[in-house]
Amino acid sequence: MHHSSLAAFVTAITSPLSAATSAETSFVHPAAVYPSRFRVTDRRGQHDVTQEPATYTENVDESNTLNTYPEIPIDLVDCFSPMEWKQRCALAVSYRIAYLHDWHENIFNHITLKVHGSDQETDGPHFLLNDFGLGFDEITACNLLKVNLDGMIVNQPAPLPANRRTINRGKGRVFKPGFVLHSALHAAREDVHAIWHGHDLDATAVSQTTFGILPLSQEATYALSKGISYHPFEGSLPTTCRSSLDWCKTLVRPIKY
Repeated sequence: MHHSSLAAFVTAITSPLSAATSAETSFVHPAAVYPSRFRVTDRRGQHDVTQEPATYTENVDESNTLNTYPEIPIDLVDCFSPMEWKQRCALAVSYRIAYLHDWHENIFNHITLKVHGSDQETDGPHFLLNDFGLGFDEITACNLLKVNLDGMIVNQPAPLPANRRTINRGKGRVFKPGFVLHSALHAAREDVHAIWHGHDLDATAVSQTTFGILPLSQEATYALSKGISYHPFEGSLPTTCRSSLDWCKTLVRPIKY
């Protein structure tokens, strides 16, 4: 730390604004003097508070940018329908968001999404979920698995091209003790399109208290008003959806305060 920089900083924060003669002497942000102490980055170093935020002057039509996903690549048109491709992209993004915010615990959580129109299939409905063994940061639209209510993998109309299989490494495994929670709820609530199961630290801490979540904040009060269900921990879940339907009855009937 240079003495001149420290002196400038002290002078700036101790001088009254009326005594300032220029922008340079009126105020010096601490980040300008102690850049290493005020630099805040995420795990990938993508955000830096010492940098000016980006400004956008071009008018953007939000209707053209929101909920927009890449067009299905030409080599995948025989593997997925356009709607399923859009769902796969949306679900892959959800897994990446969960990873960035630490809303997951290793590889033992899942986010499931019902495939549009699959209720009419012979063995439907079908669901998309992560390949067991892949981290949430490794999930792509292509390596998501499609399964039925019993957790059996549903084959695509055409296999992935060889180069796609190389890029999207996975072993095609379904973690059934984890999926059965999703399948039981999906079976009991046909109107539910997606289920997000996470073990983030805050939720884990609250769930281990005697009283659970309490109406101590605006967010907690809102959540309680919508209804929250509780079920005691009983070890690993049954491995089939049918045998767990009775288990999930307490979960599909929320407790309202």
